[in-house]
Amino acid sequence: MFLKLIGSTGLSLFFMSLVSKEAQATFFGSMPGPGTIALKDSTGATIDPAKNHPTDGYKISQLDDSGSTYLYFAYVNKDGAWYIQRETISGINTGDYRYFKGSSDFAANWSNRSGLAYDDFDDIF
Repeated sequence: MFLKLIGSTGLSLFFMSLVSKEAQATFFGSMPGPGTIALKDSTGATIDPAKNHPTDGYKISQLDDSGSTYLYFAYVNKDGAWYIQRETISGINTGDYRYFKGSSDFAANWSNRSGLAYDDFDDIF
């Protein structure tokens, strides 16, 4: 068993040394340049793995944990855009997260956070 394993490993390495990098890309994915890997979706379009998440750049600014039904978390970015995340902590929807976002007047909206119309993440962002 051990000799078969060593033999097959040796043959694999020998085969790989004979095949060029372009041919290896056929078997192991695209290799557009040295040290880079191209990711593609099911249609063959290149995917940028460094694409930003919608909430990248936001930092937590406020927290309200005084209520018995909801927790509120406020996030603001450097340009003044903001969003408030509401977590349900009691009742039938415990564990639900809902969001509200805006681009200005954070202070007034934070003061009125309980009266805002929150929605699901994919509907807000």
